[in-house]
Amino acid sequence: MSKANKKNVKAADIDEEDFMLTDKVEDALDTVGGTFNETSGQPKEQRKKEMVHIQFQQRTTRKGMTIIQGLPDDLDFKKIVRHMKKVWNCNGTVINNQEWGQVIQLQ
Repeated sequence: MSKANKKNVKAADIDEEDFMLTDKVEDALDTVGGTFNETSGQPKEQRKKEMVHIQFQQRTTRKGMTIIQGLPDDLDFKKIVRHMKKVWNCNGTVINNQEWGQVIQLQ
């Protein structure tokens, strides 16, 4: 890769739009009225089904894969993956898993 293709990013160059997803997650938690420590009196099996797991698996030194599991089935996964691919400039796919339902993989 030549020096002309590399781009240096400084803290001053980062816009607030880059952190828009974080704000949406905080708003969603406020709307639900819960934190990660609350159990809301539901049975353990019920809470486990409602958990969303986000994992990062390192493939090589520079490459990795993000796996998102446990999202509700009523969401449009293809639309979510399409948006994530555009925003984060990565590749992604939706995989059906027997235990977790539909799983999003981002590379």
